[in-house]
Amino acid sequence: MNGKITILKGNNQGLSMTLRSNRKVVVGRGKKCSFCLQDTKSSSNHCEINVEEGQFCIADLSSTNGTYVNGKKIEKIALKDKDEIQIGNTVLLFEIFIPKVAESYSEITQVFEEQERQEEKAESLGNYRILETIQRKDYASIYKAENRSHKNIVRLQFFSWPGAADSSKKEQMERKLHSFQSLKNPCIAPVYDIFWERDKCILVGDYIEGKTLQEIIQEKKSLSSGKAIKILLNIAATLDYLHIKGFSHGGLSINNVLIESGTRCVKLLDISLYRFLEESGLVFPAWQKEMLPYHIAESRPELQDVYAASCILCYLITGNLSFSKDMDLEKDIKEIFHKIFVQKTIPSARDFYKILLQNLEKNK
Repeated sequence: MNGKITILKGNNQGLSMTLRSNRKVVVGRGKKCSFCLQDTKSSSNHCEINVEEGQFCIADLSSTNGTYVNGKKIEKIALKDKDEIQIGNTVLLFEIFIPKVAESYSEITQVFEEQERQEEKAESLGNYRILETIQRKDYASIYKAENRSHKNIVRLQFFSWPGAADSSKKEQMERKLHSFQSLKNPCIAPVYDIFWERDKCILVGDYIEGKTLQEIIQEKKSLSSGKAIKILLNIAATLDYLHIKGFSHGGLSINNVLIESGTRCVKLLDISLYRFLEESGLVFPAWQKEMLPYHIAESRPELQDVYAASCILCYLITGNLSFSKDMDLEKDIKEIFHKIFVQKTIPSARDFYKILLQNLEKNK
């Protein structure tokens, strides 16, 4: 007897896993789980599914938010075909199925040989199988990938690293990554692992299904000021959190702010990443050129972040990163842009949040 769990609702909708009678499956947010969820409401080890006395059973592992089957909170229960399991904001469908019996030994062999051929064809990085290229640039490549051991979907980002053989630089990078892991904010896409392959530094983080702000505006051309400000409120609040914690983003742009599919949550990627890489001796001229529109000379990193956020707001409303006095804008929005872009009066992230919130409430 085999079973199957499939994500009906939540991140990675459609992702499934076969359950076997001889294998215990731990479900949760932790990267060592058998079935990993990208759900902040899930505990690291949330629940487990295994077979007892010929039945698939699910048991809660003292999770923070509980495990629910068909809407009822459970401690431990036998699962039935088509049961729905809720873990945080994620809903899984449980199914029982009997695998099709192969007609002959040769048919079984052919199936396994085909699986092996497909695995061999897939490009790999370490223990990860590349599923899709998200972005490929001169200075960095980003992939959607699968962890071969845990079968969870991740985001891989790698850079050429001439100093990969330098153990002191590796240790410095690992310490920096460890400091990133102290950041706990729903709008920050976490990076939780790092490894090296030859001369490449590879960062492993949560894969988030969604679209960047650039992709959204390429489709819609522009957003209303109200919708744009709601996005920027999330960005400003996250920047304020980072600045309080002693970090700055250091590379905020329309390419690393993402709107998550389904939840519509705003997610900031690449926190402090490029600034740290530059400090470590990795200079990417192409990236520096991309960042020129977001840059203001002789400004503290925290104010640089707010200036970049202002460029993003301008882009969402007008389709342009830079402000022009002859733009047809609402009076209040024009005043905000005039102070920041013309007068170079840049508020703190918290004050920027307050300015945006006042504008939103005023124009309800």
